Amino acid sequence: STPANLFEPVNVVVPSTHFLTWLPLEISKRAENRVAANLKIQTLEIVLWAMLEKLGSVQGQFELLSRESISVRIVSRFLKLKANEPGALKLIRDYLYFTNGKDDWQQYPDFELRVWNLSTKLAGLFADYELHRHEMVSKWQAREPGSSDTNEMETCQWVLYREIFSDW
Repeated sequence: STPANLFEPVNVVVPSTHFLTWLPLEISKRAENRVAANLKIQTLEIVLWAMLEKLGSVQGQFELLSRESISVRIVSRFLKLKANEPGALKLIRDYLYFTNGKDDWQQYPDFELRVWNLSTKLAGLFADYELHRHEMVSKWQAREPGSSDTNEMETCQWVLYREIFSDW
């Protein structure tokens, strides 16, 4: 339907960030003039948060769990990670540092880029887990380190997840 004011954007709500780029492209492919314009496309989480803020029920009490805020916390943790740190974050350590076989650990030349890329990827995954994998997140929050029902990659993720969200 046509909005009452032609200059007012059409609101579209999508379930995840993956649709933010895909949807305008698909609409423009199917549109008569090949243009998708004046659309306000937002994720469900952003729309619900805006509604809660408008009602005044979250102001000052909570913080929206954004990918950017999660990413900042992950970057902070990665920068505190010691090159020779043992434990569940070994996969991350091995991605950020290398050794010549002795205890001589060094950062890869593109260390900062690796930190940034990995933190933004993990932030996206953690945000998606919060929205779409609630059962897994609940299990992660209840489980103690050393559980045998996970592989090394999942253990690394849930240990990092618990560190990142422990005081949030």
